[in-house]
Amino acid sequence: MKLTIIIPCFNEINTLLKIINKIKKQKIKKQIILVDDHSKDGTRELIKNKLTKKIDKIIFHKKNYGKGQCIISAKKFIHGNIVLIQDADLEYYPSDYQKIIKPIINGNAKVVYGSRVLNKNRYHAHNFTSAFRIFANHILSIISNIINLQNLSDANTCL
Repeated sequence: MKLTIIIPCFNEINTLLKIINKIKKQKIKKQIILVDDHSKDGTRELIKNKLTKKIDKIIFHKKNYGKGQCIISAKKFIHGNIVLIQDADLEYYPSDYQKIIKPIINGNAKVVYGSRVLNKNRYHAHNFTSAFRIFANHILSIISNIINLQNLSDANTCL
């Protein structure tokens, strides 16, 4: 079993190296695909100068297309049996990968979504601390669940 980790990235100079190092520490066979979506804050230089040997495939977009296009650009380079999308902003923990992919490996699920709200300690530990932002995310999740006939705790999941 091999896990392909796609990292869409746009202006993530302050967190990209940290997230790559956390991913590299995971004891799992993995492929890392990094897609820079035309960063302007020095992220591209960081990738070229410090990350080329740590990443299996690096893609540089010639203009900003958005996260969806980053995933599409990475698709043709996927070699893993399971694909995981990891945002570069440290909101999700690579240490949770085993837990996240376990239902897929066991045949109990075809897809698993991450959630910033299930573990309250982690929920308040990062950028997700504004009471209004938490409330708005909750309302959006309810609306999304109704429209899409789903039951997600965090419809705006990034993992």
